Amino acid sequence: MVQFKQTNIMFVKTKSCPKDVSEWRTREKNFNCSYPKEVYHCLSDGYGRLGETCIKGLASWVEKDYCPEYNMDTNNVNTVPCHGTTDCPSKAFKSNEVYEYPVCVQEGTTLMNGGPSSLSKDVIALSVAAGVFVLLVVLSVMALLCYRKRRSQETRNRKEEKIHLLSADIPPFYKTSIFHKANAFLKDGGKILCLIGEWGSGKSTTAKEVYMSITGRTPAVIEDILKFDVSTCQDSIIVEEALPRESISEIETSDIVEKMISLC
Repeated sequence: MVQFKQTNIMFVKTKSCPKDVSEWRTREKNFNCSYPKEVYHCLSDGYGRLGETCIKGLASWVEKDYCPEYNMDTNNVNTVPCHGTTDCPSKAFKSNEVYEYPVCVQEGTTLMNGGPSSLSKDVIALSVAAGVFVLLVVLSVMALLCYRKRRSQETRNRKEEKIHLLSADIPPFYKTSIFHKANAFLKDGGKILCLIGEWGSGKSTTAKEVYMSITGRTPAVIEDILKFDVSTCQDSIIVEEALPRESISEIETSDIVEKMISLC
């Protein structure tokens, strides 16, 4: 038995993971995780090694066409594209139910470098609509152009503050399929990125992580564009909330446009 240890974290190498729920429960019981504080997992570590471990907190949700992967640095679960030719996950599932998809837990399979990612149908929605939404899109484009112009004029390094997204009460950020697709979209020259979802689904956190991954900088997050003071802007911005649905007066619209022109 080979054990990979990092501080008090243990990842016990195994030749195979459970093939069904019955075997999973037996192995789970024998591994003796501190349920409900910990959840038993048997996963690939991204280097072709299978292993068993106890992960703190709840099992993670894994999207269709993705596989769970153990991250030894954080003792958490990441999600990576499934590179199998057949039998990839056909629906969302929990990371401790990976026995339903053997393609995700085959020994010697390197998930993180297995090949090109296949885009699923739930791609990031990009659309242009009339009225308020058009204005929001224009503001996003102008903010990006402003960032690029300011970056080209920099003459010295600036000490930047890192966003501490993690704390004892906030779960760590998992790099989901949306994160990977957003990164790929912007790296391929994408200009406008809109994250659409329900309240509390993680849009703001994902936007900040994508921004920092692409630029290495701390984003300025604007919650009320109508009250935004351009004199405080030192870098590109993220508009965290949509503009009000009710009509915006011509004076307010003109004021917003003048602010964005001043930034650039």
